[in-house]
Amino acid sequence: MKDRFNFIIVVIGALVGLAVSIFTTLEHYGAATAEFCSINETFNCDIVNGSKYSELFGIPVALLGIIAYGFFFAAALAVRKNHNEKLMNLMVFGSVLALLFSLYLAYIEAFVLYTWCILCLTSLAANLVVAIGIFRWHKAGIVRVE
Repeated sequence: MKDRFNFIIVVIGALVGLAVSIFTTLEHYGAATAEFCSINETFNCDIVNGSKYSELFGIPVALLGIIAYGFFFAAALAVRKNHNEKLMNLMVFGSVLALLFSLYLAYIEAFVLYTWCILCLTSLAANLVVAIGIFRWHKAGIVRVE
């Protein structure tokens, strides 16, 4: 029962993060607008998504989010079905990296750009949910093949 609950947490977090990342990627390329997110100088997705920090080595951070959340979603399905311990360990490692990177981006928003992106904060929350779900799932020892 615990594995089902933790699996659901990971899947929901990954789907929310995936949706936000897809929208933010579209917004980054100008194919969508986030007018609801550009409220004032304190909350402005356009400033954040248009900054030099919105890309890493020329790749939009939101596109990296699509890859990461897609991985967490697919890996959760595979672990649930096959109880693959190596894949679960990769999920744990990946969730730590994703969460640390999200925290770094939040630091940039707070102390460099001085503005917040609601979509980015939603992605951070999704990362946190995914990481908590993965850690709880891993701790429960569900993936051990005996």
